[in-house]
Amino acid sequence: MKTLLLRSLSAALALACCAPLCHAQLTVHGSIAAAIRSSTHTDPAGHGKVEMTPTNASAQFIGFKGEEALGDGMRARFRLDAGFFTDTGATRHGALFGREASVGLDGRWGTVDAGRLQIIGGAVETLVRVDPVKGAGQVETVWPGIWTGARFDNAVRYRYDMGPWFAGGMVSVGERTGNRGQLTAISAGYLDLPRVAMASCQAAHDGAGLKASACTAGIAWTVPRFAPDGTLVHAAVLTARREKGFVVGAAGQALSNMDFSYVGIPAPAESHTRFGLLGITLPLTAVSPLWRLRSAVFYARTPDATLFSAREGGTQRAAYAVLSYDFSRRTALLFSVDWNHWSGGWRGYWGSSAASQAAYAPDGADTRRTASIGLQHTF
Repeated sequence: MKTLLLRSLSAALALACCAPLCHAQLTVHGSIAAAIRSSTHTDPAGHGKVEMTPTNASAQFIGFKGEEALGDGMRARFRLDAGFFTDTGATRHGALFGREASVGLDGRWGTVDAGRLQIIGGAVETLVRVDPVKGAGQVETVWPGIWTGARFDNAVRYRYDMGPWFAGGMVSVGERTGNRGQLTAISAGYLDLPRVAMASCQAAHDGAGLKASACTAGIAWTVPRFAPDGTLVHAAVLTARREKGFVVGAAGQALSNMDFSYVGIPAPAESHTRFGLLGITLPLTAVSPLWRLRSAVFYARTPDATLFSAREGGTQRAAYAVLSYDFSRRTALLFSVDWNHWSGGWRGYWGSSAASQAAYAPDGADTRRTASIGLQHTF
């Protein structure tokens, strides 16, 4: 894998050197971060641990983007993003360019992208755009990507922009007989960053043809004049359904076009989940213009069944706060805390294995608290 990564990076750099000759533009972008993190309840006995992890406000990846003007307002584009672990250098997402590998065209008629697509176009887009840390944190319980997925293979996405307003759709073909493994999604809303107001819905089928659906809506908006400039309030909701037996994961297990957590676990019963998020982004200008606080609370309820229990529903709760000191527009020091609690049919998750489908008796393992300090750099 290391040899393959080096060859791929060498090829990308060679392409960058040739870019001026072919009248194209290529940029290298990404983010790297590391934090020392202390967590409670990391095994069934309730023991804690100290580890190096990503920070609570950034994904770790390196990517290459290129575009070429074709005339008459059209552009050709491509994007290759590779995720990695800062602490070990290992690749993430099960592939070299597991975050995204896509080509596309822009024109007056809109934009089209095809390949392995990340976030944009699915129900998860609303949640990521609205969440104060854009879904990049280490809050590892309720983050609703477990219900929506975040990356879509064999996908084609169309979007049309009318100023800040947009609408679009996406299809991820299952590449299986009977169109199993297929996903369809639609989204629409208002994007004038950092202000966001949008909604999206999707329906997916696993390898056996069983269905999971999710719809999201959310807003991130500036507040009245009495608040510091740059203050945002954040709110989002999700509703999701999953048929009994629906399996998430890779090709050969079930759904081959989405990147879920809980790979390979069939839903023990039909379930319906409702999720809510409330958050704030607050510049601490009274202290210094370089300090910023981002915080949110999550709540989800699955009343009928969970991935652990066919007979009992449960709740998932989480909260986080990230305090950042911006050395520059690209580099920040981050202090973060988060709290996670699962109950009912989710109880005992902390310290257990989701893949085991075995929840432990309710005790301290139902709650995990963490604290971390780290450094983040984007490029």
